[in-house]
Amino acid sequence: MRFRFDVKQRVQLANRLIWWGLVRIMRPRLVVECGIYTGVGSLVLLRALERNRAEGHPGELVGIDFDPTMGWAVPAELSANWTTVTGMTSDVLEESIGDRRVDILIHDTPHTYENQMHEFSTALAHAADCLVLIDASGGQTLALQELCSQNNGRYRHFRESPKDHFYPGNGSGIGIFERSAVGT
Repeated sequence: MRFRFDVKQRVQLANRLIWWGLVRIMRPRLVVECGIYTGVGSLVLLRALERNRAEGHPGELVGIDFDPTMGWAVPAELSANWTTVTGMTSDVLEESIGDRRVDILIHDTPHTYENQMHEFSTALAHAADCLVLIDASGGQTLALQELCSQNNGRYRHFRESPKDHFYPGNGSGIGIFERSAVGT
């Protein structure tokens, strides 16, 4: 990062540490990241998946972004289990998932109610036995809370506490759905 002038030299992982922990605990087969930007989140997810794979639990990451140049922070050696898709999630998410089951979906694209509802509902329609939906906006809309209420999901909000930084962070909204409770 130190040779890029469009990003901070020191990478702040912030809410991505929650992503890491969830991937390590859940050992997902499929993680979908909606919104890649620099690829720092993808890097965190791929490193967690790499550790899982070394322990006998393979998984893959599908990253979706409208900008084909995003994700430059991910080194080539980690890209074997990473599929990037260029396009708006409203156009490519369903096809990107295909007939697979989603274990974790991370929403970090434009934080509108309609966009969140589309991404979360699509993942819910393709839910693995346990689906975790992550709202990286920190709950700017009520989409995830509403889906949890309507589909027997559990909602929690986590706020990171940055050290030596003026910005307190958005936090992350997390919805957990058990497939048997949802009826899918």
